[in-house]
Amino acid sequence: MPTAAGAAPKWVQIIRMEGKRTERGLGGYPLVTLDEARQVAFENRRAVRRGENPWADKDAAKMVSVAPTPRTRCTPLSPCNEKRGAIPRSRRSRE
Repeated sequence: MPTAAGAAPKWVQIIRMEGKRTERGLGGYPLVTLDEARQVAFENRRAVRRGENPWADKDAAKMVSVAPTPRTRCTPLSPCNEKRGAIPRSRRSRE
């Protein structure tokens, strides 16, 4: 259970599904004990061996609960252009 300096320790499981490495959290210590994390990890491994995605329900719930954000269009005088260093058309020299 390696942790970054100042970070709370947590249990993480690494599984390879469909040729891709997947890393998921099992919970934070001490709220989730080592025995509980091992039990959940074992159930996840069994699901993967059966060809199932153990996190399919959680992934589907995230897709439903996250509302799409509206896209905003940058205008020549908007702050988003200034952050990128763009010069508004009204200020460009015409050549």
